[in-house]
Amino acid sequence: MIRVFALAITLTLTGCIFLMDVPGGDLDRCTFAGSTLRCGACLAQQCTDEVNACCNDKTCLSAMSAVETCARAGDCEPLSGGLSQQQVIYQCAGRACASECGFTGTQNDAGTTRDSGTKTKTFCTVSGSSCSCEATVPTNNTACGANLPSARCCADTDWPDVGSQCSCRQYRCDSTSNGCECDEYAVGTVSTCSGAVCCAREGSCTCYYSRTTCPVSGDTIVSSCQASAVRCAQNRKGVTACAP
Repeated sequence: MIRVFALAITLTLTGCIFLMDVPGGDLDRCTFAGSTLRCGACLAQQCTDEVNACCNDKTCLSAMSAVETCARAGDCEPLSGGLSQQQVIYQCAGRACASECGFTGTQNDAGTTRDSGTKTKTFCTVSGSSCSCEATVPTNNTACGANLPSARCCADTDWPDVGSQCSCRQYRCDSTSNGCECDEYAVGTVSTCSGAVCCAREGSCTCYYSRTTCPVSGDTIVSSCQASAVRCAQNRKGVTACAP
């Protein structure tokens, strides 16, 4: 038998949080003040799992007042700087309830203005000579691109839409018996090289001293090999940086 009980803690002066409890199990459903309003109803329908996860976590439960503020006033920004569970709710709100909860087009961390949708930011990780980002909320304000000299940055064609990805890789050039090769695995200290003909492809670029044509079908002849000459993968586009 499902029973309803009021939480024995005052979260705000404006509303109470109620939890539907299944005996012997986790909390089944969490409702909150404002859940019948435009933004709140969308959160209740589209972000059920994210809200329930917070309700089921004692460390997050006391912060549900921020969810109520989002639901009642369409001001979800307080969720963006809270606990990780709150940030997940904020991300869901931006992804699934953008218009209902007052998210509008804005400039993201990659310096690109979205035409519509959510307050998109970038969450980036850096590993050695490469970095990768996802267009999401919240942001971690980590640079990806400018921090890597001689890097090639490639992004999904819908970047910076929510959920799209972008990555940058640093390129160096090594000498070969018949020219030079530039790719992310090179250990040389130079970032550009040239020859009689230079051929760029996805992930690398090669210059030849004694050839006049590219030996691989599909290669593009370029004036010299450097990071910017390397082609991005299919369905990816070149960008200056993923996050400045």
